[in-house]
Amino acid sequence: MIFLFLLIIFLPILFLIFILPIGYLIHGFLNLLTVPLQIIEIAVNRKLRKNHALEHATINVLEKRSRRKNIFSGYARENGFYVFGPASPDEIFSSSIEGRERLINGEKNLAIHNRCGTSIAVASFLTFLVFLILLILTHSINIFLLLLAFLIGEILGPPLGKITQAYFTTDANVSDIKIVDIEYNLKNIFGPFGITFPSRSSSFFIKTTEVEKFKVL
Repeated sequence: MIFLFLLIIFLPILFLIFILPIGYLIHGFLNLLTVPLQIIEIAVNRKLRKNHALEHATINVLEKRSRRKNIFSGYARENGFYVFGPASPDEIFSSSIEGRERLINGEKNLAIHNRCGTSIAVASFLTFLVFLILLILTHSINIFLLLLAFLIGEILGPPLGKITQAYFTTDANVSDIKIVDIEYNLKNIFGPFGITFPSRSSSFFIKTTEVEKFKVL
């Protein structure tokens, strides 16, 4: 009975000290391989970087207008970008137009967003890298090293993430990219007695295209 009681008490402690760091180590090795490749893949794709900047600018404008944070998200494609959140199509489209105009007028900070997946990936990558260095230096693996690495990652991750966004995963020079349309789906909600009515869409795709450049003969 005493042994069972001690097992219940110390099992979570053993999990924190040994099993959790080992699990994080395995997860970190995967990030060490995938994160740089993902950043390079975006960095060499000019269209994707520009649409990524437009996506961030649109979300920054939406958050400013609604005065609410953490309710919009999105991701970029070569032919446009997605935005998810509680807004009307007109609000999304007008925000994308405003975001593009402000980027062209020099507000390059709109191309950066604190909750971008790039920043999250960089912080995770940095945390594991510090954890790996501490592991090599101390020749031990425990929760205390993980907490120290996590603290350093949380402090240095956000600024490094913004730098990575600015120079590798976004391109604020969007004058050669034009916003042409917005696509969204309205799904019917089925009510009582067979009555249906359309729901409000929360998924939008803003289509973009390159501006044609005419050569002077």
